[in-house]
Amino acid sequence: MIRQAERKHKKDKAEERHRSPLLKSCNMPMELCLCGRCAGAFYNLEDHIIRRVDYDQYFEGKCDYCGQRYGYDYLVYERCTI
Repeated sequence: MIRQAERKHKKDKAEERHRSPLLKSCNMPMELCLCGRCAGAFYNLEDHIIRRVDYDQYFEGKCDYCGQRYGYDYLVYERCTI
């Protein structure tokens, strides 16, 4: 229970830190665990914004995208086209 509260607090802080008027998102972010290769694919997309949830994350999880390698938690936003 305490870990869930700590994770939520870190997630909220990460979202605040990465909010910028230049990077507007249209929807709520998806939280995905991504390996370096899959995260790189999202970084190269112009219609998405990707940010690490917790830079102090110690344990790596299995990648939600490829399911083969291990990586870290990211927030993936869809960029607005306004």
